[in-house]
Amino acid sequence: MMRQVQNMMPASMGVQGGQQGPLNLPSDMTRAQLMILMKYQQGFAKPKDIARQLSKDKKQVEKETNALKSNGYLSGKNKLNSKGLETLS
Repeated sequence: MMRQVQNMMPASMGVQGGQQGPLNLPSDMTRAQLMILMKYQQGFAKPKDIARQLSKDKKQVEKETNALKSNGYLSGKNKLNSKGLETLS
């Protein structure tokens, strides 16, 4: 019954698979970095927790976090700054 209802709905309706990021990524950001940035926005503070949420290696999350810091999306304490916030909005 549920599948019949889902098949009748347009593709734009229904359950969304989470928060969607910007359609066009900045040239200095990868999709993995965007996902990590969204986790920081959601309140995750530690790379260990983000790695668990995204099923990634903690060292890889730390590497991507450092890239986000060097590109100006995160502050020194892994908090979003204006550039990071504008990217997500």
